[in-house]
Amino acid sequence: MKEAKGRRARSATNTGVVSYAGQQRRVHYFLIEYPDGATETVTHAQLRPRLVPKQQARAAAVTSVEPAVPPPAEELPSRGVSLPESTPSELECLSELIDLSQVTSVYAPLNVPDATAAWVRAHGCTLRRGRPVSGLAALEAASLRRAQQDGIGMNVIWLEVYPAAVDTHVEATRDFVTDAVIARVPREYVGKAGKARLSRLRKRRASGELLIASCATCVWLVLLSKGIKRWGFVTAMSAGEPVL
Repeated sequence: MKEAKGRRARSATNTGVVSYAGQQRRVHYFLIEYPDGATETVTHAQLRPRLVPKQQARAAAVTSVEPAVPPPAEELPSRGVSLPESTPSELECLSELIDLSQVTSVYAPLNVPDATAAWVRAHGCTLRRGRPVSGLAALEAASLRRAQQDGIGMNVIWLEVYPAAVDTHVEATRDFVTDAVIARVPREYVGKAGKARLSRLRKRRASGELLIASCATCVWLVLLSKGIKRWGFVTAMSAGEPVL
């Protein structure tokens, strides 16, 4: 929860909901979502002294989830491509939103399935794939900046990763693209989203910055860059069953 002092300490305005955000370099991270829409990523050591007792949380009418002991390494979400991987039917759904042939370069810092890589290249794009062992460090600004300096084109950054990483990294990666960040997430990412996440998604959608395509097995989020020239690349604002 947010650190606070005096009479505001651990009030309903600075108490958030905790969810597990994954592991990076043997350190477990947690995502805190606050009622005002702000988010914060902390380590387990930073989180423990800030947890609100259950009785106090109920009195404040705020749900506070104390994380369980982190699961064994084999049960943690993949540090690279999430499972299940994108399928041909999912990619067909995405193609209702955008025309990938209108961009020249795609960068997948966390790698993509071979079938997806073939689909991207079939649109005439160059595709550079990161190494899954790099984990979420590949999405940090310093890593993306080094990739650009190495000559990797980033018209589009492509992410297939567990949902918490989308919350914490999509906005940062957006600063490096000329067209869009494409993220594949499970349907539960929207269907079971908390108020803070829904607020962010609806705000982006209302401003025209976020395109959404839903299919039976996933949801595609396409976050457009601020300077994109939309003609050609964007073919629709939404596709599939409405999820927001």
